[in-house]
Amino acid sequence: MDNKENNSSLQEKHLLEKSPKDMTHEELVKIATLYQEEKRKSESGNKQNKKKKKKKEQVIDWSTQTYRHIALKIAYLGFNYQGLSKQLHTPNTIEHHLFEALKTLKLIEHEDNCEFTKCGRTDKGVSALGQVVSFNCRYNPKKNDYVRLINSLLPDDIRVLAWCPVSKDFDARFGCLQRTYKYYFIRQNLNIEKMKQAAAHFVGEHDFRNFCKINEEVTNFRRRILSMEIIKSDLLHQQHGNDEYFEIYEIVVCGTSFLWHQVRCMTAILFLIGEGKEEPSVIPELLDIEKYKARPVYHIASEFPLVLYDCVFEDLKWIHTNDMISSQADLTNHFYEMWRSSSLKSTMYNIFYQAANNTLVDNSNTFGKDLNTNVDSNTEDATRKYTTVKKAVKAMKPIQRGPKYVKLLERPRAFSLEECVESSKKKRKQ
Repeated sequence: MDNKENNSSLQEKHLLEKSPKDMTHEELVKIATLYQEEKRKSESGNKQNKKKKKKKEQVIDWSTQTYRHIALKIAYLGFNYQGLSKQLHTPNTIEHHLFEALKTLKLIEHEDNCEFTKCGRTDKGVSALGQVVSFNCRYNPKKNDYVRLINSLLPDDIRVLAWCPVSKDFDARFGCLQRTYKYYFIRQNLNIEKMKQAAAHFVGEHDFRNFCKINEEVTNFRRRILSMEIIKSDLLHQQHGNDEYFEIYEIVVCGTSFLWHQVRCMTAILFLIGEGKEEPSVIPELLDIEKYKARPVYHIASEFPLVLYDCVFEDLKWIHTNDMISSQADLTNHFYEMWRSSSLKSTMYNIFYQAANNTLVDNSNTFGKDLNTNVDSNTEDATRKYTTVKKAVKAMKPIQRGPKYVKLLERPRAFSLEECVESSKKKRKQ
């Protein structure tokens, strides 16, 4: 038997050494058969290895586990998400991805029984650099490098920056001393000095019901704004040189707590003042709830330039990772790659913008020459159109035509708090 196998092996070896050109049809068929057999053996071996490597899922008796309360500092870009908080109708939230990572790592059994709290509830599209959450975590000394472990299971635009052990009664929402939001915008033709004058009216404790979205479950609309500044950012895009029109500014607002959409509502009014449509004095008028019990109808500012920048707590000592230098390098490289990709897209947008703008300028100049050489009965109308184009080029804005602007204090009012509560009661009775 051994001799037959040895002879067969020698024949196969001799066959494999031959060139395909020198093989007969029968020998080529035999080679193909040998390759098929080897492939089957290889696939069978891989399947067996996978079965051996596959471990049984860890079964945990959660009632016997040791727990500790920890806080996480989280950063995320909110552009692609439906907000921070978990929602029934969509998995596309920050919390959903965080909970899935924590459950996969067996750090929590379920989000509903881990005493989870969060500092700020950011809405759809809003980002955060200093969001803080806390929860009861299963203690495992072999799995305490929370930054690395959790980040390995999160999407690229959600990252844990640090963690910290906290007391059992720690609450990320009510334990926060102050929150800072930043809203980024491009200067364009806004009057920054007037916006600064207006922002000063927000500082202090006021009833902000006319600067938020009414939630009938809230009864106290008084909030304290500690500071509100409008400053030029150092993020000026180099592609536009020193052109003031393209300077990036930040509205930096610091307060103890905020109402629903409060920062975006305040920002919207500041923009109207910066555009010259309103005066700074409109803010103290709207803060007078005896005079104006409901806010005028107006569009709030866009969500995507808004960032929950920082949340301040007492005596929290953040731990970045077991290997701090390596962890910070990982985070830096991660965000750099995201910035690089986004910057390239921004450059492409800029190229398209510059091309369109140059075409507009060239056409307006040609149109101006035509006006000087071809005077006809429509000269007055042509001159008016040319002037409009020149103004649009100068302002770097699209030509806009719309209804006449209506002052805030002359506009229809949204529902007051009392009306919202009454409407809610009627719906519950139906």
